[in-house]
Amino acid sequence: MRSHPELDLFYKRLGSQIWLWGLCLCVGGICLNSATPARADLLVRVESTSAWTGSVFNPLEFTLTNSGPDAVNIGAFAVGFALSNSGLNLIDVTYDTTLANFIFQGSSLLGPSLVDPSFMPLSSPVIFADVYDIPGSSITLLAGETVGLGVLWFDAPGPQQIIAVILDPSLVSFADDINLFPDSQIQLMDGTLTILPEPGTLPLMLVATTGLLFSFGKRRQTVLPGSR
Repeated sequence: MRSHPELDLFYKRLGSQIWLWGLCLCVGGICLNSATPARADLLVRVESTSAWTGSVFNPLEFTLTNSGPDAVNIGAFAVGFALSNSGLNLIDVTYDTTLANFIFQGSSLLGPSLVDPSFMPLSSPVIFADVYDIPGSSITLLAGETVGLGVLWFDAPGPQQIIAVILDPSLVSFADDINLFPDSQIQLMDGTLTILPEPGTLPLMLVATTGLLFSFGKRRQTVLPGSR
């Protein structure tokens, strides 16, 4: 994570309770102008995906939809989430979204970036954040428009399993300039990571399952009364 000396001063001024938005809104000494949020409902969604056991560098996308009725200006965001299996190896978060254009396409300050764990208490959720890199500016998200918030890249563990990706409502925030959007305007939709057996093992599993079912059927036939 890049070093920003001004960020330390900002933390001291605002206090530990709002340090996260210090990261989002004043990284590198950027302070944006105040504005009143428009009325809009923002939907943050974890786009469920699957990966083979033992596979590496798999993508999990996060998207943002403005369900209306008004357009809104967004200058910064933070997304925090927890995983039902802590054994998942998280590599990085990038702006290489494929389902929708990245929210700060061409004007991202952080990239986005995973928050340095040293800022957080132990056993905290995972957080990534970004801020528009033009002071006093923001992007306009139209009603009905969807954008990407980032792609989380991960290595898939074994064995076969389903891992829940649970968004933390206390750590999902958006701001137009320096004003945070009210929590009532943000809806969250969790997702899942389905870890599947490696492709080469699937035929063997099908053969084994078929054999077991056939053997079970034959055994049932020998014990049914009056079967002869």
